[in-house]
Amino acid sequence: MKKILVVFVATLLVIGNWFLSNAQVAIGGDGTVTTGAVLDLSQSTGGLLLPRVVLTTEDANPFGEDESMELPDGLMVYNLGSETEGVALDEGLYVWLRNL
Repeated sequence: MKKILVVFVATLLVIGNWFLSNAQVAIGGDGTVTTGAVLDLSQSTGGLLLPRVVLTTEDANPFGEDESMELPDGLMVYNLGSETEGVALDEGLYVWLRNL
């Protein structure tokens, strides 16, 4: 009976901790996360470096995977610039949005 009680209390503690855990992440700064943010980057001497790719078309998968793979809305990459088959894609930030 005592063993069952110990297992029950331990299970409750694990489940309670799971519900109370916070999945927000702060990088740099004092470690506090801005309310509503999942990721808070606070750095005065650097910034966020996005994946740098060479896009062949506007709807190409920038990671060279299966072309039929659906890319999620909000995916961001930095295109280094390219010209393929007469189609020039400017250098810069590209964001995937299906409902534009």
